[in-house]
Amino acid sequence: MSSGQPHGRLGQLFTSKLAFMMVLIWVTYFLNLLVVYGLATWLPSLLVKAGFSLVKSYSFGMIQAMGATVGGFFLGWMMDRFGRKSALVFAYMAGGIVIALFGMVSSNAVLYLVGAATGVFVIGAQIAQHVVTGELYPTNVRSTGVGWALTAGRLGSIAGPLLGGALQMAGFTFTEYFLVFAVPSILCAGLVLLYRINVRDEGLETVHERLTSAEA
Repeated sequence: MSSGQPHGRLGQLFTSKLAFMMVLIWVTYFLNLLVVYGLATWLPSLLVKAGFSLVKSYSFGMIQAMGATVGGFFLGWMMDRFGRKSALVFAYMAGGIVIALFGMVSSNAVLYLVGAATGVFVIGAQIAQHVVTGELYPTNVRSTGVGWALTAGRLGSIAGPLLGGALQMAGFTFTEYFLVFAVPSILCAGLVLLYRINVRDEGLETVHERLTSAEA
């Protein structure tokens, strides 16, 4: 093994060159998975309370999963076409909008359409986020950086269902519930805007050179 290649260390994540980006990434993961799990955990029971049958309420989960599959392909294309940062901001913004819309519509057909869109943009954004996160960390700390980001996301996946339960106990309506969960998705878009690069048609070496220059 070449001694010229530095080994990844946890402490490197907290250096001045990486700490700011690391915090942005952690909060993004936390908020987005808060939304994903806050919706997924309570959606069937919310729909049943809104008057849908149990079978139909679970069918929305299947529609969302199908939408997420499409979202992975669609956002992958968008990232290559328009840049990682631009595509991710769009995904989070669109996710916030469709979450809010989901709580406002009553037509079955429109609910299915909007439900699929939440899969495309909310769950799809998480897929796209993994791509961006992997490119923002230098090679020697990439696994550590992504691992810690996923840990922050796991905390969000715990907080989301807890928040959802608290909202229902507090008497929030169907519409209000989804409006609340639209907010973190919009906040994610704002956080991604603070990312210092917009990767497009570049190798990782170029990305890291520009990131280092921006942080100097």
